Amino acid sequence: MHGGVRVAVKVQHRGHRQRSRTDLEILRHILGLSRSSSESVGSSHHTDIAQLIREELDFEQEARNIVTIQAHFAGSNDVHFPVVLHELSPRAC
Repeated sequence: MHGGVRVAVKVQHRGHRQRSRTDLEILRHILGLSRSSSESVGSSHHTDIAQLIREELDFEQEARNIVTIQAHFAGSNDVHFPVVLHELSPRAC
């Protein structure tokens, strides 16, 4: 970055949300085919995975999580966190 600030970068590419929705539909189909005797097993796994993916794609939430966890380690010299640049942490591309 400008001024020599070291940063960690996680990139969201254009169209990632649509690709994620398509991937989740494929996963829903696969889980439906591999469903065990319980009707809810595939649906439950799909819901859990879908939620994890949505959370992973939400950079604003990720930035808030870093700030929250960072506060728990305030004063510690053993754990270091990146400075969150909120203006560069959009929810969507």
